[in-house]
Amino acid sequence: SVRSDLVAATASALSQFVVGCAWLSSERADRVVREASDKAHVMIAADAERSRDWRAARALAKHLRGCGRLTPSLVLRALLSGNSCLFDAALVELSGLPERKVLPLARDWRGAGFAALYKAAGLPEKLLPAFRAALSALGEFGASAHDSGARLSRAMIERVLTACEGADPIELGSLLALLRRFDAEAAREEAREAAQRLFAPALEAPDVVVPLGAPDGDHAPRVIAIDLDAIEAELAAA
Repeated sequence: SVRSDLVAATASALSQFVVGCAWLSSERADRVVREASDKAHVMIAADAERSRDWRAARALAKHLRGCGRLTPSLVLRALLSGNSCLFDAALVELSGLPERKVLPLARDWRGAGFAALYKAAGLPEKLLPAFRAALSALGEFGASAHDSGARLSRAMIERVLTACEGADPIELGSLLALLRRFDAEAAREEAREAAQRLFAPALEAPDVVVPLGAPDGDHAPRVIAIDLDAIEAELAAA
């Protein structure tokens, strides 16, 4: 809860700062900061996912619910990050049902029992197909689709987007926009990792010893600087 409160305090301060500087509108700043806060909370929960620490996940879900931050978008982000511990804990907290009843229903996500559990948790009915598609993708891709519950999986996001094809854009417009932002975020993470892998050998290479004495003329060695941030931005924009 301490880390969660620090995330909330930082998010609030950041929102006030960017709005005060007129860099973003209040509405957009709130959305950006809220989604960044959700991302941070899923990263916190990733520790519980890696160790399968149900009690830690349950404690975080309880704290988030008490603060009003256990939202459908956070629950969906957790699921699309492969964080089943936080997803299950959220269903327990939001539904008020004991875990011995929730966990079997959550595993049988195709059945009417899961639909009833989903409704009891107060999650939006129109998002049920998206959650089912995400659960289907999690079962299919498993651990290969995510990074121990900390990072969004593009494969899972694409599965949910495919399931939402043909949906009424008025009814699911906000969901589709959220999924596209998730996809863009996951693409940036992939680009960052690709850049790190590409240049890791150069960064790990031993230092070159330059002989003393100043070389002259055109034979002077040139210092080559690699701007990793610029490369990352180019990869993300591609």
